[in-house]
Amino acid sequence: MLTSGSRKALLWGAFFVLALLTGPAGAQQQAVVTRVVDGDTVWLADGRHVRLLGINAPELAHDGRPEEPVARQAKVALRKLIAGRPIHLIVGRDSHDHYGRLLARVQLADGREAGVELLRAGLAVAVALPPNLAGMGERRAAEDEARAHHRGIWANPYFRPRAAATLRAGETGFYFVRGRVDHTGRSHRYIYLDMGKRFSIMVPIADWHYFSDRPRDWVGRTVISRGWAFPLRHGHLGMRIGHPSMIQIVSTRP
Repeated sequence: MLTSGSRKALLWGAFFVLALLTGPAGAQQQAVVTRVVDGDTVWLADGRHVRLLGINAPELAHDGRPEEPVARQAKVALRKLIAGRPIHLIVGRDSHDHYGRLLARVQLADGREAGVELLRAGLAVAVALPPNLAGMGERRAAEDEARAHHRGIWANPYFRPRAAATLRAGETGFYFVRGRVDHTGRSHRYIYLDMGKRFSIMVPIADWHYFSDRPRDWVGRTVISRGWAFPLRHGHLGMRIGHPSMIQIVSTRP
């Protein structure tokens, strides 16, 4: 049986190993990719899984869900950029996601960033998830270029915004959602921007400082939000958003 001291030593040892593997936020690490899983996830030669920061690529078929348009092209494009070649990882301030994957920007030998290249080709969309916001301006500029030239995602009707009122409880995953904010609420963790009775944008109170206005100022605005929809109670869907760049204001109240 381990003593209290032994358990503490093991815990500190595990923490030390993790620190060596991830390094400080923003630090660059050299690595080699051995497998490209999809357009935003790769495996490294040392066994780690990496989720590319700041982008979301369409999903390949999994768990009974069909493949999304351009998902295959995104995977192929990422493989051509990085598979089998030395890369640099720039680790995020939040270094891991809830699946245990390392969160990092992937920099190529010539200084380009893999995620930015996918965005410029229209094979992914930009996402901003605090506190991992470094490089956000470059990613949004690359997405804007792809959108202006109707590349990839931006030419496919599948990715048009869904009306908030038409979403059903089981429709989880990454979406663009359009609707009018008609009510706001607050819990101990979130500020809610309600779009009808089925869908709510949920802004963590800790992240509201990124927003320049008051919650009630959003009432009457028609917006397009981007993010991952997940089920709440009573058939309601929520979308957790921590940065205003994830919400496009289409119109304000008359």
